[in-house]
This record gives sequence, structure tokens and C-alpha cells, in this order.
Amino acid sequence: MMVNDYLVLPLQEGTKAPLAIYDRWGNEIFSSKNYQNDWKAKNLPNGIYFIITQTNKSTYINKLVKQ
Repeated sequence: MMVNDYLVLPLQEGTKAPLAIYDRWGNEIFSSKNYQNDWKAKNLPNGIYFIITQTNKSTYINKLVKQ
């Protein structure tokens, strides 16, 4: 496994964190209504992926580069 084959978010216990991950073409490759730091990028090609997650107040969009 490579360094960025996992996605770990600093979640407080009991926090619900909806999360979706998309490839650079906009295809959803993972989603969870309550993310528990359990996504693994195993079997995905290197590339750029976009992560969308929400808190009670905000929506965050981040870019992940898998190498």
C-alpha cells in the first residue's frame, strides 16, 4: 500500500460525517452516510480524487492525489 491509500479524518466520537469520493471524471467511487475512517484506495489507479464531506455548518471539497 502507498502512503495515501487511506483517508483518515479527525472526527470526534459520535460525529456523523457524510462523505463521497469522486474520480477526476466525476464518477462516484465511494460514499458513506457516516464515514468511519474506513476507506481504502486499494485497486484504484494513481490519479486525482475529490472528497466531499459535511459538518453541521459547512461542506468541504478537497483534492487527494494518489501516487
